[in-house]
Amino acid sequence: MEVPEKKTMSKRNHFVFRVHLPMLLLLFAWTVKATTQPGLYVSSHGTDEILRYDAVTGAFIEVFSSGGGLDRPQGIAIGQNGDLYVSSQGTNNILQFDGDDGAFIGVFAGGGGLSSPRGLTFGPNGDLFVSSEGTGQILQYNGTTGSFVGVFASGPELTNPQVPLFGLDGNLYVSGGSTNVVAKFDGSTGASLGAFASGGGLNAPDGIGFGPGGDLYVSSNFTDQVLRFDGGSGVFQDIFSAGGGLNGPEELIFGPNGDLFVSSVLTDEVLQYDSDTGSFIGVFASGGGLDSPTGLVFIPIPEPTSLVLLSLGGLLMSYRHRAA
Repeated sequence: MEVPEKKTMSKRNHFVFRVHLPMLLLLFAWTVKATTQPGLYVSSHGTDEILRYDAVTGAFIEVFSSGGGLDRPQGIAIGQNGDLYVSSQGTNNILQFDGDDGAFIGVFAGGGGLSSPRGLTFGPNGDLFVSSEGTGQILQYNGTTGSFVGVFASGPELTNPQVPLFGLDGNLYVSGGSTNVVAKFDGSTGASLGAFASGGGLNAPDGIGFGPGGDLYVSSNFTDQVLRFDGGSGVFQDIFSAGGGLNGPEELIFGPNGDLFVSSVLTDEVLQYDSDTGSFIGVFASGGGLDSPTGLVFIPIPEPTSLVLLSLGGLLMSYRHRAA
């Protein structure tokens, strides 16, 4: 979405599986290479940069990525190889940056009519799915080569599509910025399953994410709120979070500590809310030249002897090898 005009176990060799944020987002997770730098990565839409902040304190660390033609960055996704993939809205393509040092690698995907790309996510099959705002479609690209596969989803629900997200049911959920609904599509065929969530004052939905209890959280851009919907039925539950200066909320993500983080575009901040109560905790990240934050992704600090796995939207898992 363009920035609004409002300012607009005991046995030896046993493996333990642990879900840090159960019942979140995706059916799969990507293995993040050990060299990927931990932190909160934020698209700075106004400065054409990806900024990195400390994953625990939110302190500004560095301008991690820029250049390569990056123009009005929006969504960010982490690939299987640990690299960052960023939608460059001004150039109508997806750029790839090295997950270790942030260096520009190349244009990963484009074509197929991609126009004003917004959100992006890697699907269960490994392919990359991108919201094409200008054409009202979700486009699919080969997750390894970046070659265009085809139009995965389209229809009236996708006027001004924002963030695509695969749920634990394997289906694709997409926020419709101009339709005030979160639409649902078959995760295998892309066939429309209709409007999943709406109401409760939802206006210009943008960021979406499944929380620890399985409910769907949606940022309502024009009402400066995060709304909660039942994760199974899509029925409106409540206004989960607001306040703390939240102004023009776009993407949201559940962090490694379980809290909810929301990009507040018009205050140039990332705000933190309690995932149980929705209460405002504080400004988590700002500064470093952050201007109109949009996309968010966490790379948590790896635990010793753990292989960290991450998927966009906050599903964080680890396998820990323990000896007796």
